[in-house]
Amino acid sequence: MAEFRITGCGSLSEALEIMNSAEGRVSLVAGGTDFVRKMRNEGIDCGLILDISQAADMRYILEEHGCIRIGACTSFAEIASSALLREKAACLAQAASQVGSVQIRNRATIGGNIASGSPAADSLPPLTVLHATAELMVRKPGFPCEPQEMPVHICSSRLHDEGIITEIRFPAPPPHCRTGFVKLGSRTAVSIARLSMAMRVHYNAQANEIEEGLIALGALGEDPVCPDDLQEFLSGKRVDRSFAEQLIHRLTEVVDGAIPGRESRPYKRVAVGGLAVEMLQNLFSISLDPG
Repeated sequence: MAEFRITGCGSLSEALEIMNSAEGRVSLVAGGTDFVRKMRNEGIDCGLILDISQAADMRYILEEHGCIRIGACTSFAEIASSALLREKAACLAQAASQVGSVQIRNRATIGGNIASGSPAADSLPPLTVLHATAELMVRKPGFPCEPQEMPVHICSSRLHDEGIITEIRFPAPPPHCRTGFVKLGSRTAVSIARLSMAMRVHYNAQANEIEEGLIALGALGEDPVCPDDLQEFLSGKRVDRSFAEQLIHRLTEVVDGAIPGRESRPYKRVAVGGLAVEMLQNLFSISLDPG
């Protein structure tokens, strides 16, 4: 393991002050669940490690002016248990409840999950269908940190260890909106996603019709796969067995197009159908098994 220096902070303003005055690389740690593994396995040059886990003003979940805001240091355990998110953004609460083990959920943060850039990051598909953005403070040597805002799925590629995610925000979904998250993991106790799916629909229950919808698939590439033509397909569809069969066919085509040469393609093109059936059963409380 490479040598490193470490310091901590009690607030966002203190973190920014340390980042502005530091020379060389600054590596941020909140939960540290991914960072420690990288240090051990990859021997990365950490420079100065800045522990932001005690920054209380970066740990919150609230709704304000029609927008849901989540501090970047909020743990997945807090997100999973949030009454606000379980009511208005169930897909994110469900994803948080399936991150790793209980111990990992108590430590891992939503900001760290985004910043890690892992294709299997459980938070990315639900945040994509929620149209979430992240607020960043980007470090430039010799200048104060500058605020930026961008979609969550491109944050990790823009950070390059020179910025800090401060907040995640998205419009509060309307009452007739339903969301969900399902995944297929590689292990039972500490499940790492081999394939995941988040879905958001505006649903007319009286007509049993999806007015509009959005699906994002995770663990197929660097970013969640969210095809526009799939969004168009969902609009105006009645929720029945025929719809389930058509959706499975469409999702299989998405998998084929996303990973055409991978060994995992035959496995995932079958698995995505099972996830689709589970998702529809969860969202609409009816049996839609096309088999």
